[in-house]
Amino acid sequence: MVATIILLALYVVTMLAAVLRRSAARPIAVAGVVILVLAPVVTYAAVAWSSGFILSEAGELGADIQTIVASPTDDPVGQWGEVGERSAFLTVLDDGTVAGSDGCNGMSGAWSVSDGRVVFSDMITSLMMCSGLESELQGSVVAAVASGDTLYVLDENGGLSGVLSRAPNQ
Repeated sequence: MVATIILLALYVVTMLAAVLRRSAARPIAVAGVVILVLAPVVTYAAVAWSSGFILSEAGELGADIQTIVASPTDDPVGQWGEVGERSAFLTVLDDGTVAGSDGCNGMSGAWSVSDGRVVFSDMITSLMMCSGLESELQGSVVAAVASGDTLYVLDENGGLSGVLSRAPNQ
């Protein structure tokens, strides 16, 4: 929100400098146009190539995370959670890709198994704001441990981000 206001103010200053057409205002107009052109490019690069984003503050979901992380993971391939509008889910494919949603924002990336747990990498996430969303995924998606029909999703600190059940018929 603050970035939008700053860019809007910069746009107004740039347009005023261009309208005034004074020689002293010309460098301001040129600098403003350059910044306005580069801002979306830099923002896109930051979003598209980041390792992940905090979707919301991770909460304690009542599981003993140390026991979960210490357990070897079962096969994670399959559908976790129910696919639907405003529903959290992850689809883990055997080709090493993962896609899903926290119920509002879509996400995708790659996965592998390391030290007995699923590690998500190159995750990209949309950044839409959704009010009133209670999601099974309450933080960034960094790793997971599959145990039977339950996928324990971990955040960047190793804390529990969410718990998803294997979808029926998987």
